[in-house]
Amino acid sequence: MEWVGRFSAWLFRKLAPNGVTWLLLICIILLISYSLDKAAWVPDSAPMTNALLFGLLFGIGVAKSRFRGAIAVGYHLLLAILLLCLWVGKVVPPLFQLIGQPFQKTLDLLNIHLLTMLDRINNWVVTLAAGNNIQDNGLFMVVIGLLGWCGAAWLAWAVVRRRQAPLGLLPAGLLLALNIDQSQQPVEFLWFFMGCAILLVGRTAMVDLYRSWDHRRVDYPDNLSWNWAGTAVGLCLVILLAARMAPLFGTPEGWKSLNNVFKQAQKRVEDTTSRLFGDVAPPRVTSNNDATPEPPPINAETPQMGVIGSMPLQVDALVMWVRTSDPPPPQLEPGMPAGSLESGPVHYWRSAVFGKYNGFGWEGLDLTDTPAAPPVENGLTLPGRTLLTQDFEIVARHGTELFAANQPVAAAESNSLASPAVRLRYVTPDGTPLVFGQVSTYTIQSQVANQATDVALRVIPANYPAGIAAIYLQLPLALPQRVRDLARRVVGDGATPFDKAVRIQDYLRLSYTYRLDVPPPPPGRDVVDYFLYDAPGGFCSYYSTAMAVMLRSQGVAARVASGYATGSFDLKRGAYRVTPYNAHAWVEVYFSGYGWIEFEPTAALERINYETAAGLGQGSSQPLPPRPVQPLPAWQTSLIIAVVIATPLALFGLAFGLRARRRRLPAEPPVRQAEALYLGLRRLLSWAGLVAPASMTPDEFLHSSTPLLAGREVLLAALEQATALYRQAIFSPRPPSIQEISASRRFAQRAWPHWLRLLACRLWQRARYG
Repeated sequence: MEWVGRFSAWLFRKLAPNGVTWLLLICIILLISYSLDKAAWVPDSAPMTNALLFGLLFGIGVAKSRFRGAIAVGYHLLLAILLLCLWVGKVVPPLFQLIGQPFQKTLDLLNIHLLTMLDRINNWVVTLAAGNNIQDNGLFMVVIGLLGWCGAAWLAWAVVRRRQAPLGLLPAGLLLALNIDQSQQPVEFLWFFMGCAILLVGRTAMVDLYRSWDHRRVDYPDNLSWNWAGTAVGLCLVILLAARMAPLFGTPEGWKSLNNVFKQAQKRVEDTTSRLFGDVAPPRVTSNNDATPEPPPINAETPQMGVIGSMPLQVDALVMWVRTSDPPPPQLEPGMPAGSLESGPVHYWRSAVFGKYNGFGWEGLDLTDTPAAPPVENGLTLPGRTLLTQDFEIVARHGTELFAANQPVAAAESNSLASPAVRLRYVTPDGTPLVFGQVSTYTIQSQVANQATDVALRVIPANYPAGIAAIYLQLPLALPQRVRDLARRVVGDGATPFDKAVRIQDYLRLSYTYRLDVPPPPPGRDVVDYFLYDAPGGFCSYYSTAMAVMLRSQGVAARVASGYATGSFDLKRGAYRVTPYNAHAWVEVYFSGYGWIEFEPTAALERINYETAAGLGQGSSQPLPPRPVQPLPAWQTSLIIAVVIATPLALFGLAFGLRARRRRLPAEPPVRQAEALYLGLRRLLSWAGLVAPASMTPDEFLHSSTPLLAGREVLLAALEQATALYRQAIFSPRPPSIQEISASRRFAQRAWPHWLRLLACRLWQRARYG
């Protein structure tokens, strides 16, 4: 498409002359972003790193515009505070989670996030006015992000508008130095900043001098910039090498590190001589790393719920095989598109349930060997359920807590009608059966809620027996009020426990990112409050705890269960292969007459679909990914966001500002325009290999370039037109007209593809022949 070529040509003309400057600026900002991320002042440093990158991009755009200094300051402060509040409050959830959601549901979600952030800001003001300490790192992120934005914007303003790089580097260097000092980071970060700063200062001075020469029409060699670049790089390397070697030779710690290097070399020599001269016993250098520890055995470990924060075990090993009486899940035939089949059955292999929440985790429940009298929801005819037989073969090491689907009703050791080694124990007071035993293979029969539908569950009110309400509505008095407020806002006009459970489940799935590398909550911090407001994301323990606590705050009896998700179906064995990746925690909600029904708030797993008659049967047979994808570091995520979102905005602002500037300022004389057109074309041709000495006249250059441009008639014609206009502008008493120059410029734009092919050929020849 022609407009793509024109836009590419325009963009290249605007960015190429200052490409090195932009690259150095981006390197400096990325270095500060990386340093802030490594300092880990807060669990989620993305808002602060975003502020640095966006501050630089918008700073360049504003510096290119006609804004005055005071207006630019107000613009940056307003925009920085607005975007930082959006980022800190996570007002806009991850876009990939919003794909496929109804538009009205997305608007409701954004409204909840916005109101929640306004409540946080109000809480900051009230707390500061009362003279109390703020237990919320959001204000810290806003303040540091604002400083970072202003520092990056000032750097862009000083380099682009005022052309004084040293003045612009002072705030950025001070911010980096303070962060390195306070977080005890390696001083190499500062050295790298010094190197980029030296190159940026040299580059800015060189560009400013070139502009002065061009304005005064002082001739200079085309390759002068390469000489300057080589000198600047050499000077930078010398300074950095001297700074690096000074502490190595001038301190006792440096000599000690040199000694360690020589010891390592000596150890390698010892190993070699031991192989060559077996009878010789050279002096040995002891090392604590000679012995490689054996890997620990795999245990059947479920998520730790006593103190939430430990990352689940991520090992590709077999925990157990589970064969069920369900039909096998459908398999894709060759040539069938993915997603053309309905998902197979989904079950949760439960081993424990938790009832009391204490602010940092869950406490277990009392168990009895006999069911309550009369048993609560412990019959064989619970509505919405069918009987499921499961054969377990546990391969990993395990304790006496065994696994079973939702409501086990009969247990036995495999190949045996009955066995005292496998028994059911019951949770007090609701009578939930759990399986215990000292066996590794056993058979269980359970009632699973695969026939429960939203039509039936939605009409069940929150009428709970006294024992259920006493345990499963419990919340600590120290639970932050804003957690209750958020739950109330999410529930909205939901009237029944099912409506409330679905709304809170979907809110958590759409609002928070699933990730494993989440820093644990600070000491004394409520884990649900931490996950909802400060954590960069979470895994199943965080999701399930938050949903259960939010439901309890709205009068819905809920609890957390732990065990394993379904696993992946092995077609040859006819059983589900369960690994540590499938260790999971989920939520169970109590419905009178139906018992405990599972809900799935974790974003990485398939949502349980009770809107169909199959219920749990409409999920995925492999809820957890075989290897959960680790998210990118915050500075890389920020860079991607900046490139994808901010670059079009910055380019639009830049284009708008330049267009406004052209309207306000008088156009350059035709002579200057003709000179710029010809010299720009000469510069591009020199990059493609058509280099000529400064003493060569334009006609001589055209004559010598004609054979080299054979087969590229459009590019040769563009050079001929530009040469003729340049000759007319310099030597003719009648300068060229604006119309002639515009026509020649448009023709030169058509020659861009030919120039790119010529450049590619030159690069290929240099790579091939050196």
